[in-house]
Amino acid sequence: MRLFANSIFITIGLVTLFAFSEALAQPADSLRELLQTKGAENIQYFKDERGRGHYTLEYRLHRNPVVLLNELPDWVAKSDTVALTLMWYGSPWTTLSGGNVTAATNNDKPSRRIKPSVAGGWPYKLDISVAPVVFAEFGDEFDIFRTQLALAPKINYLLPFGLSADVQWIFPIQNDFESRFGFSSRPGQISLSYTKSFIPNHIFVASAGTFLNRQYGASVDYVIRAGRDYFGVAANLSATYAYEDRALYREPLEYVSGGVWWMHSFPQHDLWTKVSFERFLYEDYGSRIELFRQFGNNEMGLYMTASARGFNGGVQWAMPLFPKAFYKNKYLQVRPANQFLFTYEYLRNQNDGESLMKYRQTDRSLRALHPSFIKNHLLSLLKIL
Repeated sequence: MRLFANSIFITIGLVTLFAFSEALAQPADSLRELLQTKGAENIQYFKDERGRGHYTLEYRLHRNPVVLLNELPDWVAKSDTVALTLMWYGSPWTTLSGGNVTAATNNDKPSRRIKPSVAGGWPYKLDISVAPVVFAEFGDEFDIFRTQLALAPKINYLLPFGLSADVQWIFPIQNDFESRFGFSSRPGQISLSYTKSFIPNHIFVASAGTFLNRQYGASVDYVIRAGRDYFGVAANLSATYAYEDRALYREPLEYVSGGVWWMHSFPQHDLWTKVSFERFLYEDYGSRIELFRQFGNNEMGLYMTASARGFNGGVQWAMPLFPKAFYKNKYLQVRPANQFLFTYEYLRNQNDGESLMKYRQTDRSLRALHPSFIKNHLLSLLKIL
C-alpha cells in the first residue's frame, strides 16, 4: 500500500502545482452555466473568425457526448451563430454548429489566454471514479464461465494542455484464475500521459507507468482521422511486474511490442470494423479483427485474434454505469466510471496474443467522438434536420 500512498501524494502534488494553469476567457452566460450543470468541464469561450459564439468543452461523465447534447436545448445544435467543439484531452476534435457535425480544425480553438479565477473552479475537476474489473473465459469443460471480479477505484486529473495523471488500485472480490492471476490487491493503471493534436485530425498520445495486465513501461500512439477511417500506429516498451506482500517486483524492460491498425465506419448502421497487425508481448506476433456496433450509450462487439501461438476470440461490450455522481463540487467529483467494460473470451494458452493495445481506450473514445456517430444520433432525436 506504500506505493498507492506515494502515488496519491504525487497526484495531489500535480493538482496543486497546476491549479493555476492557464485557461481561456469564459463569459458568465446561461449556456455556459447549463453546460457546467450537465457535467461539462474546461468550458472555454471565444468569438471565432465567422463571428460565432464558440464554446469548447470536455465531457467525461458518459461514454459519449450524445448524452450531453441531448440534454441541451434544440436551438444550440441548430443555430449557426453558436458552435460547440468537443475536446479530447484538451485537443479540438469534433464541432457542432448550424445542424452540421464536422471534424474540428485549428480555427475551432481560441488563441487568447488569461489566468483563471479560482472562484470559478479549476478547468478540470479532480476525478475519482470506481469501476468493476472483470476477466471472463469460456471453454473449460468443468467451468464454462470462469471469471475474476474486482473493484478498481481510480484518481484522474486532466490539465488544460494535454497532460493527465492516473492512479488506480485493484481490490479483488472473486477469482477463478488463482493459479494464473493471483488474488491480492495490486496496482492498476498508474501513469502520466500526454495527449496532443498538433495537426487537425491527427492525435498523439504518450504515456508511462503501469498497465492493467501486470505490465509497466511506456507507450506511444499516433492516430489519423480521414473521413470514415482511422489509421493508427502504436509502439510499447514494457516488462512484467508483481506486487506481493506489500513489495513491488519488476523485471527489466524487455518487451518491444506494438503495431498498426485501421478502423472503418459504416455510419448508416453505427457499425465499425477494425483490423490490426501486431507484435504482441512475449515474442508473439499476429493480427486481430474486431467488429463493433454502437447502440446509443452502449457498444457491443466480436473479435478474433490469430497469433503464432494459436487462435482466440470472444465478445466484448461497454455499457454505462449509474448514478453519474456520488458527490461533486467545483473542484472534485466522485462517481462510478463512465462505462463498464466486459470481455468474454475463449480459454486460451497463457500469453498468446497478449497485447497492450487492447487495454487502452484511444480507439473506443475516438469512435464516440466521430462526427457521423454524433450526427446520426442527433438526427434520431430530431435535434437537427
